[in-house]
Amino acid sequence: MLFWLPQVLTPSEREQVVSVLRSGQFQDGKASAGNLGRNQKANEELDFRFPAKAELDRLVMAALARNQTLDAAARPKTITRPVYSRYGVGMHYGMHMDNAVMGRQDRLRIDLSMTIFLSDPDSYEGGELSLETEFGVKTAKLPAGDAVLYPTVYYHEVKPILSGERLAAVLWIQSLVKDPHQRNLLYELSQAADVRNREAPDAPETKQLIKVHMNLLRMWAEN
Repeated sequence: MLFWLPQVLTPSEREQVVSVLRSGQFQDGKASAGNLGRNQKANEELDFRFPAKAELDRLVMAALARNQTLDAAARPKTITRPVYSRYGVGMHYGMHMDNAVMGRQDRLRIDLSMTIFLSDPDSYEGGELSLETEFGVKTAKLPAGDAVLYPTVYYHEVKPILSGERLAAVLWIQSLVKDPHQRNLLYELSQAADVRNREAPDAPETKQLIKVHMNLLRMWAEN
């Protein structure tokens, strides 16, 4: 299941991030690519040693922590620090798979990928995120500040930039719930429970629905 998360960053937060990136120190994105994706990658990424990156990370991670849709859809156990990417004219990231495991010391299983769009979609041509899903090819080119969340089981690509510049923040998530079907079921149950709780908080059916949701999460969540 793909999720569109509107306004993960508020307009002021997004402007703050973009302002810092405008003066940032970028390097060839191939430096962070895995062996299988390195030849497909033609972009730039903010140097992790750039002094203001820690400030940006705090801002973005705080925004993610308050996002209830992300919490319900992903059940995050661990979220990586953002990678800030820049695509100029002619740059792209060809069809590839994200790594299944990241990190050298604290190994992280990657269950979900997320792209936060930072540039106004009208400010650049091309640059769509394209995913090969079981339901066909899906594309995303979202408003600035919005994000797309998707299971890290899909081949995907960033289409070539034809004009303008595409800025984005990319993150990866290890979920408390490894199985994507279980995660999706828990998300649907959480949505139904929220609606029912608003409409009839004291109804026996509401209590039963919340109980089933919580106990399934307890059953499926990993340490």
